[in-house]
Amino acid sequence: MSAPPPLSPPFDDDDRLMELAAQMEPDGGMPGKNLEERVKATVEALHAFAEGGHSAKSGAFRSHVARLLEFLKGAEIPPHLRESVAEAIQAVS
Repeated sequence: MSAPPPLSPPFDDDDRLMELAAQMEPDGGMPGKNLEERVKATVEALHAFAEGGHSAKSGAFRSHVARLLEFLKGAEIPPHLRESVAEAIQAVS
C-alpha cells in the first residue's frame, strides 16, 4: 500500500490577495469583458485588499492598491456604479 498524497496547504487570505494582484491589467484595473465589468472587479479587489488590512499607504500590497485606485480615478465610471466606487476608494484611503 502506498502512502496517501500529501495534502496541499490551505488557501489563505494572502494567497487570495496574491492571486488578485497577479490578475491586474497593465493599466492597474482588474480584467473584464468591458469597462463596467472591469470597474466592478476592481471595486471587489479593493474591498478584498482593505479587508486584508492593506491600503494605498500601508500593507504589503500598497502599490497594488494604489494602481487599482489610479485605474478607477482615470476611468469613466458608469453612473450606477459611482457610489460603490466611492465606497471602495474610501475603504482603502
